[in-house]
Amino acid sequence: MTQTAEINSRKSAENDFVIDENGVLTKYTGHDTEIILPDTVKIIEEEVFGYREGYLNAEKITVPEGVTEIRDSAFSGSRLKEIHLPSSLKTIGKCVFSSCMELRSITIPDGITEIKHGTFIYCYQLEEVHLPEHITKIGEAAFWACKALKKINLPETDSLEIGPNAFHDCISLVDDSGFLILQNRLFAFHKDDDGSLVEVDIPDTVKSIEHGVFNNYTWINITMPVNCPFWEASEQRMAFPKAIIKHTGCSLSFRDETGKIIAKAVLETNGEDERTENDCMRFLRCKKTGGFDFEAYDSIFYKLKQEYNRLKMALLRLRYPYELSEEMKETYVSYLLDHRSIAGRIVINDGDHETLSVLLQMRILNDAVYPELIEYAQLIKRYECVALLLDHQNTEFDREDVSELLKLNDDDED
Repeated sequence: MTQTAEINSRKSAENDFVIDENGVLTKYTGHDTEIILPDTVKIIEEEVFGYREGYLNAEKITVPEGVTEIRDSAFSGSRLKEIHLPSSLKTIGKCVFSSCMELRSITIPDGITEIKHGTFIYCYQLEEVHLPEHITKIGEAAFWACKALKKINLPETDSLEIGPNAFHDCISLVDDSGFLILQNRLFAFHKDDDGSLVEVDIPDTVKSIEHGVFNNYTWINITMPVNCPFWEASEQRMAFPKAIIKHTGCSLSFRDETGKIIAKAVLETNGEDERTENDCMRFLRCKKTGGFDFEAYDSIFYKLKQEYNRLKMALLRLRYPYELSEEMKETYVSYLLDHRSIAGRIVINDGDHETLSVLLQMRILNDAVYPELIEYAQLIKRYECVALLLDHQNTEFDREDVSELLKLNDDDED
């Protein structure tokens, strides 16, 4: 190509950029996949390479020195794989790189002090981010769902402001225990799920839990301090209560300073209508000052319509009567007395001999249901429960008789 042809080609390329008198790039009309912006550009306008109005096929972009600002959603939804940003850059707007599905790595220049709301939201393949040393703020949902993100150099200082859900579902950043904890806030949890029950023991250092940390797990038991973390309840979370804990079969266990489990909450709302289920989930959150709201939890009992759900709650609260008022205790006892046979079968079926002991000590189970429950416990081979029932029934069976009975049952099984 002659020198004249090269000049004409360069001019033709420059004609693909619409730049106003203030140096604001407002549109790109070309068709290249590798683009070098002209030196006359000072600001990149919203959506120039974004999915709503812009050119989406750019794969590699070089932003020249002199550019000071990239406005909201400038590259949102594009096929961008690589971008070079200048040291002159001072501002990157909201959602600038959102949904850039093929972007894997990026270096943010030193002039940037804030990563704004949703800057990298849904960048599923983003693996590495180099931030300036003097970054002061990571905005809300800045790295939301960046599941592949493995490396990011966050300043080790409490002065760094991290917005809500800034690292939601950044599962590749979790530590060996499966947690991503920053400034005593739990942003993400990940544990290989083989379909079985997942056990989670939240460290005492955690003070708050971000949006939907456990939403990826169908069966999960969560253990935390009784002065448990704060689960934020913004307007959005009140509208969508399952953003707190998605699955209603979860259990929450609370330990004291010695590690002993002293309280437990299970929200089994299967079979309830959607409104009741949402009400239950809305109440299942911590007090504004931290600590689980057991009074609000007890109020759920009156909203449940399914007998099984009410029985499970009553059984659990009597087993662990932490912060249980006398009024609610009487309510739970009364309900169990009216359904003592079914209640007995539930705890026997679960093999929960400790709760069974509570029912026996509180005289909720009586002589009238002993034979039925003993027969049921034998049928499903819950022999510890059989022994408890026989002891409390105070019949002709003594310990040796029980041992013999259990031995006979084992022989029958063989």
